[in-house]
Amino acid sequence: MSNFIEPRVRYEPKPLPLPHSTQRMKFHALAGDTSGGATSRILVDNLQNSMLATDECYLNFSVQGNIDCLGVNATSDPQDIYLNHNGATNCIRKLEVIHSGNSILTCDNFNMVASVLNVASVSYDANNVGCVTSGASLNITDVQDPIIQQQTTGATLKGMSMDYFGDKISGSDANSAKTPIISFSVPILGMLSSCLKHIPLDWLSSSLEIQITWENDARKVFNSLDSSAPVKSSSTIKVLDINLDTRINTYEQASMDIINKVNGWAKGKDPVNWCGFQYKVSLATITKAQQDASSKLETLIPNSRYKSLQSIIYASFPTNGTASGGTEIGYGASHWLPFIGVSSQQYRLGSHLIPQQKLNTIQKANMETISCFSAIDKSLACSMMTPTTTSMNERQPSPVTDANVVPSRGAIGVDVSTFGDSNQLVSGYNTTNLSVSSLQETTASTSTFAQQVCYVSKIMVLYQMNPDNGRISCSF
Repeated sequence: MSNFIEPRVRYEPKPLPLPHSTQRMKFHALAGDTSGGATSRILVDNLQNSMLATDECYLNFSVQGNIDCLGVNATSDPQDIYLNHNGATNCIRKLEVIHSGNSILTCDNFNMVASVLNVASVSYDANNVGCVTSGASLNITDVQDPIIQQQTTGATLKGMSMDYFGDKISGSDANSAKTPIISFSVPILGMLSSCLKHIPLDWLSSSLEIQITWENDARKVFNSLDSSAPVKSSSTIKVLDINLDTRINTYEQASMDIINKVNGWAKGKDPVNWCGFQYKVSLATITKAQQDASSKLETLIPNSRYKSLQSIIYASFPTNGTASGGTEIGYGASHWLPFIGVSSQQYRLGSHLIPQQKLNTIQKANMETISCFSAIDKSLACSMMTPTTTSMNERQPSPVTDANVVPSRGAIGVDVSTFGDSNQLVSGYNTTNLSVSSLQETTASTSTFAQQVCYVSKIMVLYQMNPDNGRISCSF
């Protein structure tokens, strides 16, 4: 008798999708062009019998920098200015999605979240596609990069080098210039689609409003190759041609009736629920004195008290400073990639220590970080963290003198969920009534400035659409 039972193969016709028409539509910002620090509003209309494909939403915008930098507009030897790594998402300070006065998604310090996820993430999945896919530098060239050539064959990441900007801002001023207009397309709404790929616009009682607050610090977007002539804080950013480009599926009324029936969408019926992921940021500071001495630090993470906390990702960001006489120093916000500024990392959730052993080596940190993002074989994982560019207890990066070199970078993620990892999570750690703190150590070393520490909390949220009033709400 056979030791196994052969499976039976059944051939059935694949069910056809409901007939519909699809088209790409652009929804433009209400106030048009704006500047850094301002907020743009985009309204997505509640179109009849239509679905918004959130996994195919792109925020289009163009940026022009008014750069204040020593010799940037000199005719004889102009100062090289280039686009920073993560330059596209660095332009966005805050993202918020609002419906009927309810904020259903708020991501403060969006550019920090994007940079941290871009460095730490190990897979392309729906949980972080909105932040990650707009990551690293935009230009791909065949110039060999000594730092990242091991990750790319025949192509490397590079900033945008602009020797001369053309139009002068004020007469013959050699220290001020306008950059060319640079256009971006960022899949910004991917965060909303972590579990729902289509939002029925027909169900909504009013338009869906997207608010984007733009970064007002030009040093996070543009950089100078000369550390003695940095991009100054007086530089500004202008944002133009802002619009949301998305795919809209439009169904016939008979098809929409079937969709409503299958999903139980009718007045008096139960609300329609689905889960998704959002990212919240807590900020702290490690002073110069704390970095210069061996010390144990405990930092509260206030933005982590939720019903379903999935993971926490730690990283430090450079800060700018001034030398004697008030001269700005050119290594700080201009090299705005996260790095690991402590020698060990651990978290206390109530009375529990997670993980049980301190993360005090890059190998341990990498393994923990991988578990936050993917259930794939860890040997297949890849990120911007490498043995040659990532180290523990790192201090603020030195000035970069080559646009082709990506500064040292790194992040540490810790998975705190209670059931496994990946997209199949059914629960997280309930920290609603718990104090969450970061336990970290620094080893004596020489530092230049304080570190701005960033903790990105990944949480599972519940979205709910009510048939009686056609509103979306979000529960943490």
